[in-house]
Amino acid sequence: MTDFTFFEAALEEEREYQTTSAGYISLVRHFAAKGVAEVVSDDETVMRFRVGHVLTSDGDAGLDSVEKRLGVSLPDDIRAFYARWGACRLMLRLPYRLLSPEEIVEETLHWRGKHRPGEPVRVVRFCRFSGHVGWQQFVLRLDEARGWEVFCANPGYSEADILHGSFADGGESGGVTDRSFAAWLRRLCETDGWPYAPGSDDRPEWLAERL
Repeated sequence: MTDFTFFEAALEEEREYQTTSAGYISLVRHFAAKGVAEVVSDDETVMRFRVGHVLTSDGDAGLDSVEKRLGVSLPDDIRAFYARWGACRLMLRLPYRLLSPEEIVEETLHWRGKHRPGEPVRVVRFCRFSGHVGWQQFVLRLDEARGWEVFCANPGYSEADILHGSFADGGESGGVTDRSFAAWLRRLCETDGWPYAPGSDDRPEWLAERL
């Protein structure tokens, strides 16, 4: 069983940030209106806010429907996470949105690209965030030797790009970041969500400062 005590601790932790990103400001205002984020100051161009690490959505929990529709067996760690918390948003220095089961299926199939009939799904897209090239994704990639691992990809990357393309082993904006979903989640919680990929010094527009 995967140990998520580090994530449970993150749920109880409140942090304060400052952002000049219009997108992040709009997002915080949305959640503040729901009573799940606190705006400390807001002068339209600079916002200070307090928020817990995680804002849970109302999406369906569990990944049984994803496995059935995509014909895959996902790792135990992501299955256990979704069974308990479902889709959620990680409000860190960058906001990360873990997709709902329906969105996982839609994103995975939409960006799959050309493939042979009957060829099994080996890339499952589960998270979106705003990186240095616009919206990017974290996906689970099934490597023949290592099994499922987490890969950072642009939305335009097809399954073939992620498995065999020029970015398959890393590059300017893509590559394997973590050896498992649990390792990915722990890294984001411990680093406050930045850098989004180990060794990266990109400072995306949405990057907030920790106060």
